[in-house]
Amino acid sequence: MTAAAPATAGLHPEQRTYEAHAGPTAAPAHVTVRAAILPFACWRVDDVRFEHDSSIVRPEVAPALAELAALIGQNTVDGRAPVLAVFGHADPTGSDAYNKPLSGRRAQAIYALLARRADLWEALYAKPHGGDDWAADRAVPLYLGLLGYGADSSERRRFQGDHGLAVDGDIGPRSRAVLFERAMGALCPLVVPAEGFLGRGLDPQGKADYQGCGELNLAVVLAQAEEAALASKPAERAAAHAPNRRVMVFLFRPGTHVDPARWPCPRAGEGAGGCTKRLWSDGEARRQPGPAPRRFADTQDTFACRFYHRLADRSPCEGVLPALRLRLYGADGAFVAHAPYRVVVDGVVRPGRADARGVLVERFSTLPPVCTVEWGDEAAPGPPAAGAPLAHVAEIHLGIDPLDDSDERAAQRLRNLGYKRGPALVDDVLSFQHDQQAAYGLQLTGLLDPPTRAALRDLHGRCPDALVTT
Repeated sequence: MTAAAPATAGLHPEQRTYEAHAGPTAAPAHVTVRAAILPFACWRVDDVRFEHDSSIVRPEVAPALAELAALIGQNTVDGRAPVLAVFGHADPTGSDAYNKPLSGRRAQAIYALLARRADLWEALYAKPHGGDDWAADRAVPLYLGLLGYGADSSERRRFQGDHGLAVDGDIGPRSRAVLFERAMGALCPLVVPAEGFLGRGLDPQGKADYQGCGELNLAVVLAQAEEAALASKPAERAAAHAPNRRVMVFLFRPGTHVDPARWPCPRAGEGAGGCTKRLWSDGEARRQPGPAPRRFADTQDTFACRFYHRLADRSPCEGVLPALRLRLYGADGAFVAHAPYRVVVDGVVRPGRADARGVLVERFSTLPPVCTVEWGDEAAPGPPAAGAPLAHVAEIHLGIDPLDDSDERAAQRLRNLGYKRGPALVDDVLSFQHDQQAAYGLQLTGLLDPPTRAALRDLHGRCPDALVTT
């Protein structure tokens, strides 16, 4: 991951792939194999690259755009570039009805910049949205200054003369079209064609190419006490919520495209009502303040939209580092709340204490393929003392080949997921089958039968950087 605050770009952890087996069918039946649409990389720019309460893109965005261009170039193979989709986000100030279009306008501004669509900047200029008023917010002087011109009448005339426009000092639609085009070229080192976006520009209003999430997916949720204390301090509250005001660009593998009509996100200019079907059942609660502050990077419970959550749950641009999550069980087969533990990687010891559900979480810049975990049988007030003996030890393998379905690897998946409870493998298998019976329709056989192996591969493969049994 690279960062040049307040912009971030990086690769997501590699997605595991599986073989697909299909047999012949009787006409008119057919076999469909559909891969999940998941990004492999991301780019994020924060709100200081925009005017306040505005979608006007400030010149300071240029270094971040150069970073995006480099990320695209590094992942272009045989002339085939990654495919992009743009998502805008807002903070919880105001209402969904206001913030959803505002975040969409910011996404539109970045999309237009990448696609070199000056007409979309003109559309933002011509139709203000509350405080987002390009005319009142001095978009024209800002971009004249970027190109080396002053804001007074003589400088406007000079700009018009230099660009073959009618010289009247009025930067009207024709002059703005040239101004916006030149400003885009000065800010952005690349031009992404329509087919370089997920929806290929097929929808006139950009569906699947760019969208706004409003305040549905908060990177940070303040504590109730913090919100109360900042209620009368708008500047300080805005600073505390700065991580929520962001634009994300997800990069998908070359050739990845969708039918805009089937894309779940509403258009950038539409209200939040179209998002309803894609929200978590507790989506409203996820974005509400609680007793303690929460960050998506730490708790993964602040995004209301499950669709966006799936796209971003491993994204370094949302602050998520690869993590080992493991539930620790004692000799009696029950998890140990607040168990003291040590995680040992290449001789480096990380001491800690599990949470109330017996879960340890350790984050790494790069997830190690193997680590050793030691833990105690009783709750403790803090990390274990150096050298203090602990009751249990397990070797955790995080780099299991998803296509390796041997008994040894199935048993390792069980251990990684926390199912090392009984004296024999059959006990571990029975525990897994019992816990996952409803989710996967498993029978309590105690055998590594095909349905159980498939469930193990799925559960382990869905979260190779978040190994925890629930």
